[in-house]
Amino acid sequence: MPSRWSAGPLETDGRSVEQSTKPKQIDAPNRGESFKGARASSWFDPRLRHAFEEPLPTAHRTRFLTYLSQPRLALLCVLFFVETLMIVAVYQFGVSVECRASAAELWCQQLRGSLGRGITVIAALSLYFVARPKAGKTLVALSGGATSGLWPAIHALGIALIFSPVILFGPALLQDRLETALPIMAAGALAGALGGAFWMVSPRGWAVWFADQRWVPVWLALIAALLPEAATTSGMLWNWDWLARPTFQAVALIMSMSGLAVMVDVSEYIIGANDFFVQIAAACSGVEGLALVTGFVGLYAVLFRDTLRQRRLWLVLWPLALGLSWVFNVIRIAILVMIGVGGAPDLAVNGFHSYAGWLAFTILALLILALAQSLPWLHRNRAAPSARTPLLRDWDAARILPFVVFMISGIVVSAFWTAPEAGYPWRVIAMALSLALFSQVYARLEWRPDVLSLAAGGVVGIGWIFAGMASGAQATITDLAGPIGGAALALWIGARLVGTIILVPMIEELFFRGYLHARIDDGNMRLRILAFTISAMGFALLHGQWLAAGMASLVFSALLIRRGRVGDAVAAHVSANAVVALWAISSGNWALI
Repeated sequence: MPSRWSAGPLETDGRSVEQSTKPKQIDAPNRGESFKGARASSWFDPRLRHAFEEPLPTAHRTRFLTYLSQPRLALLCVLFFVETLMIVAVYQFGVSVECRASAAELWCQQLRGSLGRGITVIAALSLYFVARPKAGKTLVALSGGATSGLWPAIHALGIALIFSPVILFGPALLQDRLETALPIMAAGALAGALGGAFWMVSPRGWAVWFADQRWVPVWLALIAALLPEAATTSGMLWNWDWLARPTFQAVALIMSMSGLAVMVDVSEYIIGANDFFVQIAAACSGVEGLALVTGFVGLYAVLFRDTLRQRRLWLVLWPLALGLSWVFNVIRIAILVMIGVGGAPDLAVNGFHSYAGWLAFTILALLILALAQSLPWLHRNRAAPSARTPLLRDWDAARILPFVVFMISGIVVSAFWTAPEAGYPWRVIAMALSLALFSQVYARLEWRPDVLSLAAGGVVGIGWIFAGMASGAQATITDLAGPIGGAALALWIGARLVGTIILVPMIEELFFRGYLHARIDDGNMRLRILAFTISAMGFALLHGQWLAAGMASLVFSALLIRRGRVGDAVAAHVSANAVVALWAISSGNWALI
């Protein structure tokens, strides 16, 4: 359905399953491929293992099914990532909260800083798994063990608690109720993390794994969690003239190349042009990127100490990494100041205060280490890499990565456009490219819709329109696209319709139905209900009309298991969004798309 994030349909899991009826072979037209599918006498017969379409070549099937035999680990990793994106989107861009204006400033800052700590911990553990592949394989094996059904419920409760202050108090009143909201959010974060971890691997399994790894991952996570504090302490470097002066001079040089008359006062840390000037304090200077890169290089040196040439790492790579971090920071400051000069001062100031910079420095550090890992000059006695399935032919990646691009594009547009919907054409480009990369995988699926799928989607679309009218949602093209006209307006309308009717349905359904639902649902009644529930909850959280979105998700999931084809869910979603788009064009109310 149309949404703030808008995406589309999905494909089933591809796991080998038993069926209560003999599966029917369906030939894919003009490809010579066959897909397994089955009709059940009842959609909800608990004895029926759900039908599926296998989009992978036979040569990759054994390895793929072996990987799928441990779904819990992959499922939780994807869920955590998507939930994190949703939390960032809501609390960074949807809600205005100022910790310094609250009586609980310390707790507010600690809770807000947990995101930065989480980013560094995940990055550090990723390095650990690269350095110790056997540790990852052992964890995957342990994730296949039985866990209590209580943990998914605790995890879901935790996520609900995190979002509950926005729902209970509203975005506008959250600042005034912050002292009440913070304990609720903290409890939700704790419950969500513990529930997710023990849903992934049982408490006993974690104990066995940590003991097998001699508790190194725990110490590594603790060190990584302290990196943000060390990086913040490094802010005192901003007070050193030898660092601040060249930084401001480089920023001024970049800005002057665009024809701006730049004014700089290094002693007061002020820079700007025209009528926009900012005073860049240490906390917003980006200097912490130098400490962050140093910390990650140090972790890399310890984890890969058996193969690394340490002198070359510290005498060559580390200085180059610091130089890249400084250059990156100069470009970051210049862009943000020019955004403010260009007429979006609030957006520029938010860019200095947001986690976009912290996340970008973490990504930069990991890219530098990825480069280091690929340089034979830095290593000795390296084993030859093992053969792997190419990423662009990987079925999991084809269902997950377009959705990740879709979510990140929404955050980027919200960060750099004062009216985020005005940047929708750029999101369409990102979504289209992400789907095009996996075109060979999608070509093996069965996409022919039937009348029932299209009709069901039409009914969902009509219901969505009535729900929108009941909510009183109103928006004109100008409200969304801004004061544009002519070719620019035609381009925006075309991009909006293509994204809403085609790209969004395909991306959302590939993830929510093709991946999330299919990962959980193996035909057992309990797991099937859980699959319907979790996919509906996730789908609803991404849309403004939660109840209507949840009901639409149930319809799409029912169509998925009816013939085991994600293409049916996609077709229904496309039909629904097309109905809503036609209504928006005819009524002039674009609020629902």
